Amino acid sequence: MNGHILRGTNIAVDFWKIQGRCEHLIHFLTHLHGDHIVGLTSSWQQAIYCSEFTSELLRSKYGLPESLVRICPLNQSIIVPVSDSKSFTVTAYDADHCPGAVMFYFQGDFGNIFYTGDFRSSSQLLTSCVNVIDQIDTLYLDNTFCSAKCIFPSRDDCLMRMIEIIRQHAQHEVVIGVRKLGKEILLAKLGVALDETICVSSTCYQISQLLFTTNVFTTIALCDKTFRIRTVPMHLISGKFMDKLNLARQTVAIIPSAIYTGLDCQPFSRCENIFVVPYSDHSNYLELFEFVSTLRPNKVLPIVRHFRGPFGACLSDREDMTCFQSVLSTDRSVQKIQHKYNSGEHRVHSFNHDSKTGNIEFCSQNEGLAQSSDHLDCYHLTVCSLSEHMTTNHL
Repeated sequence: MNGHILRGTNIAVDFWKIQGRCEHLIHFLTHLHGDHIVGLTSSWQQAIYCSEFTSELLRSKYGLPESLVRICPLNQSIIVPVSDSKSFTVTAYDADHCPGAVMFYFQGDFGNIFYTGDFRSSSQLLTSCVNVIDQIDTLYLDNTFCSAKCIFPSRDDCLMRMIEIIRQHAQHEVVIGVRKLGKEILLAKLGVALDETICVSSTCYQISQLLFTTNVFTTIALCDKTFRIRTVPMHLISGKFMDKLNLARQTVAIIPSAIYTGLDCQPFSRCENIFVVPYSDHSNYLELFEFVSTLRPNKVLPIVRHFRGPFGACLSDREDMTCFQSVLSTDRSVQKIQHKYNSGEHRVHSFNHDSKTGNIEFCSQNEGLAQSSDHLDCYHLTVCSLSEHMTTNHL
């Protein structure tokens, strides 16, 4: 389970399995990966708070009416009304996980709650969260890889490994296993570095057009020509699948995922034509520890419960948050949020339910593009005006 009704609140994050009447719940969506939207359909009738990029996908891909979408701009606190006399504030932070993914910081009479959703921690992400250090009562943490066994390389290192594999198999076709959302920038960097066109799904192509412009993507619908490198749904890659492909032409597969990290067995270890590269959009164990020790919350709760990994592996040990006990801030007295706002430390924006996007820039993920624009330039990716604040390592 990847969604929760936050303890002591009426706030539901990535939680859509509602039975009976639930008008009292206020719903937030961290991102649009399938395991975070189970139960969310086009017939949904309640308001959803999310990032602007996610709101675009909710409307265009899932058919939700614009009147139900409430946009949370990055790094700005907005007031969420509960009743005529009661409200709380929420601030969204870039989660550096997939396009549109955000973390939420809630402040109200229930205290201060930080909900990471899925995220990949980094020094830049920690810098963006500097205002919440020593302020968090309860931290809901992405515990996907919360195990000392789960150590894997940076995404840049994994990109270089993928480039190396493909260059070593210059006479082979290459299939790359991906999911519906995510890996768009990874694939673009790969295509540019190899100077090859990559055939991607129509969904990937459409999402990438919202993020950047590049000439290294195509789809079957746009071109009759076959290309050496193409993406396939990750779940299709297996020994039998590769045997079938190799009957026609020599083919290798790359799975850019850390999903098998920390398991007692390593799938595909005997398959010479399948390469698992631990590219991850989740934080590894060391990054999680750095994140918690920097923010110093009072309490940490795991987001993923009843943990089952690949092949039914029991991963319940990753729900154990006692590994962070030594870095928790147990002696902090909770500051009243109205004191903070009266001192002018935050910009607070009242949320107008009847307004559209106003002056908020579309897809303004991360204000740190200036720091990463050199990376975009070297890969010849031109960021669209609608996403001019997107960072190159966002996936």
